[in-house]
Amino acid sequence: MSEENGNGRARAIRAIQNMMKTEGRTEGELERHSEMIAELLVKYHLSMSDIPSSEVKKDPVVKDSDLLTDRTEWVKTLMGHVAKLYFCGYYFEAVRTKYVKALGLDKINIPLYGGGHANFYIRHSFIGREVDITVAKMMGEYLVKSMMAICREEQKKVPAHERTSFRYSFMNACTWRLCHRLQEKLHAAQNEGVIGTTNLPAVRSIYEQAQDAYREWLKGEGIELKSAKSVAKITHSGGARSGYDAGDRIGLDQQVGGTGTSGQKRLK
Repeated sequence: MSEENGNGRARAIRAIQNMMKTEGRTEGELERHSEMIAELLVKYHLSMSDIPSSEVKKDPVVKDSDLLTDRTEWVKTLMGHVAKLYFCGYYFEAVRTKYVKALGLDKINIPLYGGGHANFYIRHSFIGREVDITVAKMMGEYLVKSMMAICREEQKKVPAHERTSFRYSFMNACTWRLCHRLQEKLHAAQNEGVIGTTNLPAVRSIYEQAQDAYREWLKGEGIELKSAKSVAKITHSGGARSGYDAGDRIGLDQQVGGTGTSGQKRLK
């Protein structure tokens, strides 16, 4: 490495350290700094592990469990892939319907095709920095709503008595295709340094650090997760074909923003 390049990397590291300080910064400044950090990381072949953290106040790892949906297999798989792409850990819990309704939380539930809540709802927990959780949740909800909107139109093409089977197969096939694309996007981000239009510095080490932080959070909270098998059955070939095609068409580079997507009541 030449002395000039070495000085350039040193200046880039100092600049990144300065831009990572959030105190007194406006939202617009933070967004511009995020873009500039991503550019410097790529330009000087740096990763966040190269940036000394002694002068930088790191955002705390937090938990958000305010996303509540009907109980179905496909949504668990989808949310898990979305969370990982946006630097979050993820797990889900089954919450009894009588508990949810007693607290009036059923009003913030997202109903799902191929699912229900006769006995249980699903509470989705995202673990990570608050800004990453916000993006992951909004992306997850956008995908769910897009999938169901397309399914709602496509099911009109089949007889009424086939529509339940059609929806079930559509959502499972669409999820499979979207998760495959999300995985490809994750690999591309690790190799290329950015995620679509979100301008996040997404080099490989940041993903590793995010997952390490997730595991440390679980350990600190004394939470031991159990693996759950997810079985997606296809009972309607037309629904499966339509769902797979929809999974190819739904955009994964949507610009997300805002302060939140859930209601005011929270699951404690």
